[in-house]
Amino acid sequence: MDWQKIDLNLLVVFAEIARCGSVTEASKALGLSQPATSYALQRLRNTLGDPLFVKVGKQMQPTARAIAIEPVVRELLERIQVEVLRPGSFDPRTLKRCFRIAMSDIGESYFVPPLVRALQENAPEMSLQVHSISPRQLEAALESGEIDLALGHHPDLVGAGVHQQALFTSRFVVLSGAQSEHKVFSIDEFQKRPHVDVCTPGRNQEMIQLHMKQLAIPRQVQVRVSRFLSLPEILKGSEFLAVVPLEVAQYLRRVANLGVSELPFESPSFRLMQHWHSRFQDEPALKWLREQIRLQFGRSD
Repeated sequence: MDWQKIDLNLLVVFAEIARCGSVTEASKALGLSQPATSYALQRLRNTLGDPLFVKVGKQMQPTARAIAIEPVVRELLERIQVEVLRPGSFDPRTLKRCFRIAMSDIGESYFVPPLVRALQENAPEMSLQVHSISPRQLEAALESGEIDLALGHHPDLVGAGVHQQALFTSRFVVLSGAQSEHKVFSIDEFQKRPHVDVCTPGRNQEMIQLHMKQLAIPRQVQVRVSRFLSLPEILKGSEFLAVVPLEVAQYLRRVANLGVSELPFESPSFRLMQHWHSRFQDEPALKWLREQIRLQFGRSD
C-alpha cells in the first residue's frame, strides 16, 4: 500500500468513530454531515481493505484491524497536533526527548551532573546521551542532527551554519600530587619537576603547549596520556606536575585530593561555549535545553 494515498482527514474520522461508536455522533463532533462522514469511512475502508467498523445493534463495533491500528492512529494525530500544529505549546515536563551532546571525558564530569539534576527536576521524561566526537567531524554531526549540542572549547566550529554562546572563560593551572601544595611554583622548579602531558582531541591543551613554546619555557615531559582522568593515579605521591584547565583541576582536587597551584607565568585564557546548528535554532526542546545550560553554567568573567 502506498501511504501517500491515505488522506490525514480520513484518520481523523476513523479516530472519532472509534471514540463515539457511532457515525452520527462522530459527524456531530467533527462538524460534518452524516453522508460526508460515511463517505470518508468508505474511502478508508477501500484504502485499508477492511470494513473497520460493523453495526451491532445501535453501535458501530471495531473490527480486529481497527482495534489494532486505533492506538497508532491516535498517537500519530496527537503528535501532529502537539509537534506540528502547535509548536508553541512545548511543555518540558511531558515531552519525551533524548538530547545528544558532544563533550570531552572531563567535560562529562563537569557539565553532566548539574544538567542531569536540572532534567530530573524540570523535564523528567527527557534523557541525555553524551558522545565523544573528533573536532573534524563535529560540524557535520551538528548539521546532520546526529549531535544536538557541543559543549567545550571548539575554536574550529566557525562554519556559517554554526551558532555559539559563550558560557564562561577559563585558564590553566598546575596540578600536583599533594593537596597541601598551594604555592606558586618558581619557573626553575616548574621546569625541573617531571611533567605529565595530556594529549586530548580538544584544542585547549594545544593552546597552553604553544603558549609555553612562545615563552621559551621547556618542560621535562616524561609521560603522555590521552585522558585527564588518568592523572590522579600518576600524580599521587609523586613529583609529577600537570598543566590543565582550571575546571579540570577543581574537579580532580575534589575527587582525588590533588593540589592546585597557579602557573609561574601568565596563563592564556579560553572560552567555554555551547554550539549548535542553525537548522535547529528554533526547535522548542533544544531552545529550552540551551537556556538550561546557560542558567546552569553561564557566568560573566
